[in-house]
Amino acid sequence: MATRAQRRLAARAEEASRNRSGQRAAWAFLWTLFAFKITTVAVIWYAAASTHSREADFIVATTWYWFLIPIAALAGPAIVRWRLIQMRRRRDQLRGAEWMAHAGRGEDATSTLSIDEILCEADRNGR
Repeated sequence: MATRAQRRLAARAEEASRNRSGQRAAWAFLWTLFAFKITTVAVIWYAAASTHSREADFIVATTWYWFLIPIAALAGPAIVRWRLIQMRRRRDQLRGAEWMAHAGRGEDATSTLSIDEILCEADRNGR
């Protein structure tokens, strides 16, 4: 028989699974909507170009905001990756200061930084 803690953990795991499933479904819907919209715009643009119509400016003016979907979808992971790189760099600095040995990546390998200097530098930079 499962204990109360095991039941709670199982319930949390099930809830997390449902959340991931819901997020995947939402993103699939948005990408399908985006692909359909861009395909429709491409067909309209092709039809307008084949009739030598000057409606291309109108098409661009009324559909530019649809490109916000891929920008939002790609900006999130890019920001997370950039932040991860920053935090790893800072962790390496702190580790080097802790052991009084600097990794020397792009800087003078003989210089040593104290933990206080690194933390004060991070505070000055607004991190």
